[in-house]
Amino acid sequence: MDVLNPILCASVKAGTEFRNCGACPDTLSGIEKLPVELLSEIFIDYVLSHPFDLWDPNDGPRLLENICSLWRATVISSPRVWSTFVIVSRPAIHTPSAVKVLHTYLLRSAAAPLTFSFYTGSATSDPNPIFELLLDHCHRWYDVMLELPLHLYPSLDRIHGRLPLLHAASLRAKGSTSPHVGNILAFADAPRLEKLALWGNWTTVQRVILPWNQLTSYADEDGSATCPQNLLAMSNLVHLTYRARKIDVFPCQVQRLENLTTLRILSGYHLSTFFDHVTLPSLQELTLDDMTLRYEVKAVAGVLEDLIGRSRCSVQVLNIDNLAFGDTPHLLRLFWCMPELTSLCIRHYAARELSKLFRTLRGSTVLPKLTMISLHSDLTAAVIDVVDMVESRWKGEGGVQRLKSVECPRYPVYDSFTLLRLTDLAKEGLDVYFSSCVKLPDACIF
Repeated sequence: MDVLNPILCASVKAGTEFRNCGACPDTLSGIEKLPVELLSEIFIDYVLSHPFDLWDPNDGPRLLENICSLWRATVISSPRVWSTFVIVSRPAIHTPSAVKVLHTYLLRSAAAPLTFSFYTGSATSDPNPIFELLLDHCHRWYDVMLELPLHLYPSLDRIHGRLPLLHAASLRAKGSTSPHVGNILAFADAPRLEKLALWGNWTTVQRVILPWNQLTSYADEDGSATCPQNLLAMSNLVHLTYRARKIDVFPCQVQRLENLTTLRILSGYHLSTFFDHVTLPSLQELTLDDMTLRYEVKAVAGVLEDLIGRSRCSVQVLNIDNLAFGDTPHLLRLFWCMPELTSLCIRHYAARELSKLFRTLRGSTVLPKLTMISLHSDLTAAVIDVVDMVESRWKGEGGVQRLKSVECPRYPVYDSFTLLRLTDLAKEGLDVYFSSCVKLPDACIF
């Protein structure tokens, strides 16, 4: 499908010139000669990988059905092509014609599970005919993203007990100044719900009631929607994105989140209020978001060091969003607790601190199993120290495992001598990915 998608895009571009011909032109790259079943699967893959606005007649299935008669027949008879869409609700589109467009999608998608995103900036409590139509089909919701004013979420209670297929939901609350909001019950009885994400500020909500014990993936951006007792009740939780809050009160007894393998921490503040009360024996991937290390880095490192030691887990992937001045000695404390670490990704960093960190890692026995490094910011001031460390680890100096992959995709490397060193390492077999403003041999991957 990845190979055919570009062909489909080229066919769409060519076919738009022949919309009224009634048959497929020869310029459609032979794609019209494929069996109808395969053509339908290609259309489904195209729609899933190509987000489009439902209201745009020149995109998505509404474009595909206008290329030629064969494509139209195939698209109309393929329910899954119509079951994925994005709706941006504006007052100007609350018209009978707009409702008719959505009704067409829902009719042609037949009984296929629905995957959609719905955005609205309107704070009015007046009925939204577009959203009302979606609510009427809530029994088909499978993977949904809703962005609504916070005070409108309780109105979703009408779908409580009517979500038999819902697998994943992402809910964004708009308007942090909303008045007090009562319980939100809509998703409390969704038997197949496994993935839930809450974005925005939910402070004024009394309670968000969810089937906690069946969730495998959970995110709470603000930390305000999660009662600590509910968090500890998620016995099947595998992926957690969390921001600890000062008001959290945990039981005295340490709780085990047995199945948690991926943890993303959004803030270093009040971290101990949560992590001093849990063990995570299966933890494999840890992400420290932008606000985690920027402040209180010393306290954060200590809390995480205690957590990893107490859990006796083997962290293999570490993602750091911000490396600031003075962070290196505290990170090294964490590194010593992660002898099984194989992948290190750093997104933003102070060049001087990155140089210090990589000079320490060069020839060191810290992180002895590290095989993959990914850096996503400007390397200019630190590139020599980075390449020195990469070269040292590639050669396996100090008895550490040989490095296998290095990625520096976002910013070009300008230093010619350093580029030649990276080129030589690529020729020797190191998987190197970086961008460059200097023409080099084809051995490098761009």
